[in-house]
Amino acid sequence: MLTNYHTLKNLIIQIKPKLIHSQIVEAFTQEKDTLHIIIAGEEASALELNATGQGYIFLRPKFERARKNSLDIFPEIFGDEIRDVLIHKADRIIEILLSSGLKLIFQFFTGKVNFFLLNQKNEIIASFKNPKDNIGKIFESEKKDSNYDLMLSDFNAFKDVWESNKIENPVLRFVKSVDTIDMLTAREILHRAGELEAGRIWKALVDVGAELENPKPRIYYEGSFPRYFSIIELTHINLRKIEFDDINEAIRKFVIETRVSKSYRDEKKTIETKLNELVEKRKRTIEKVIEEIENNQRAQQYEVYGSILMANLNLIEKGLEEVELVNMFSEKGEKIKIKLDPSLSPVENAQMYFEKAKKTKASLKIAQERLERLKFEIKQLENLLDELALCENFDALKKFKEKNLEELKKFGIVKDKLVAKVGGKFKRFIVDGGFEVWVGKDAKSNELLTFKFSDKEDLWFHARGTSGAHVVLKTGKRQPSKKAIEQAGSIAAYFSQARTSRLVPVVVTKRKYVRKPRGAPEGTVAVEREEVIMVEPKLPSEEIE
Repeated sequence: MLTNYHTLKNLIIQIKPKLIHSQIVEAFTQEKDTLHIIIAGEEASALELNATGQGYIFLRPKFERARKNSLDIFPEIFGDEIRDVLIHKADRIIEILLSSGLKLIFQFFTGKVNFFLLNQKNEIIASFKNPKDNIGKIFESEKKDSNYDLMLSDFNAFKDVWESNKIENPVLRFVKSVDTIDMLTAREILHRAGELEAGRIWKALVDVGAELENPKPRIYYEGSFPRYFSIIELTHINLRKIEFDDINEAIRKFVIETRVSKSYRDEKKTIETKLNELVEKRKRTIEKVIEEIENNQRAQQYEVYGSILMANLNLIEKGLEEVELVNMFSEKGEKIKIKLDPSLSPVENAQMYFEKAKKTKASLKIAQERLERLKFEIKQLENLLDELALCENFDALKKFKEKNLEELKKFGIVKDKLVAKVGGKFKRFIVDGGFEVWVGKDAKSNELLTFKFSDKEDLWFHARGTSGAHVVLKTGKRQPSKKAIEQAGSIAAYFSQARTSRLVPVVVTKRKYVRKPRGAPEGTVAVEREEVIMVEPKLPSEEIE
């Protein structure tokens, strides 16, 4: 489309007056496969050329070169004056003749787009792509001549070529019959002809030829995305179009909008893929949690075992591996077999079952809470997917990200700059309400967490009266629940020297009330206001990797 022979021919006619007698200041690349040639003429400008696919070329206002990650290309021509700009009579090759006698060649063959610097012997002395394969070779065009003018002016010549061509696909047959015509233009000519009869096709070719000599550039859109570029009317395409008077400006707009479109599509696809992966991951986790819940539903049975053993202590001797006793909780009074630890006394075996019941209940509660949270998160993710599906352009995607920024950060879809900066400096956990809790690993990271990576409204925790980790509950301007605060306190108790205690006093305050005394050792702080909560040292069910 952008490098159709006739598009290039008319583009060169338009921009040639701006290029001749101007001076090449520099040439460089700072994006993959894209060459910028800065030109000083009546107005500073830049030729932008791309060497992917079919490539493109257009003249744009001068722009500033990046300070980093840019590389000089063809330094031999810096300071040269442009003497002439030509297009090959039969092929998509643009030549720029320079005052030094060197020559720039821009080759726009599909899949073989490349830019060369030639000496006066037509020897390639520099190549934008694949220099090892090209430098030292003599540059020669593949086509020496074109039959286009003959096909356009002589019906019988066209008829002979068309009817002798045996290619079944009519579009490809036309492209092989008439030089300089691309697939898109061939489709348009055959559409206008209406049938595969030589006379009708030739008449359509003549009509299109007249339009090619008096081009009217157009961009055709699918929705808000650019789909086709053409310098003739495309009657076979039923899409919204915008017409231009300036070929160069039309190409520039098409390139920019296509770039934005690709960026949008790539970003939307990336977000969609990540959301779907998170949904599937949570569904797999739910299966495991349900299995865990089923395994932990024996709490009541363990309590029954403990109660039966306590009621029958006189019938049990130490050293037994199993005992059969009447189940006093059964209406029919059936007997029940209970496994014992032979190293424990009857009372200790009963206590063992009561302790198992307690732990199982606790595990069951955690698992059930986790199951509910996973179901809730799946609903959140599915809602995000539904909303994302409605985004049909870059602006809509931007609004989607802004509206759902906190959730997208929470799920790791959009990178939280602070989290990315943190890396593995701290341990991180999820507590009730989806809040994150960050934990320092040593004196240095404690200090970093408290004074560099915490907001003044975050809640700060530390086991009272003993050494331990600094712990921060990241509030994000939300109010955490009492349960979330207790869970954060339990984490602080766990990462302290009081971990083995049943209950631990933990200081909780806003981070803004924590300060570092002058000259104090690393990790040492003073707290100006505080509350104390009594919590059990333990970790929540989910740690962030």
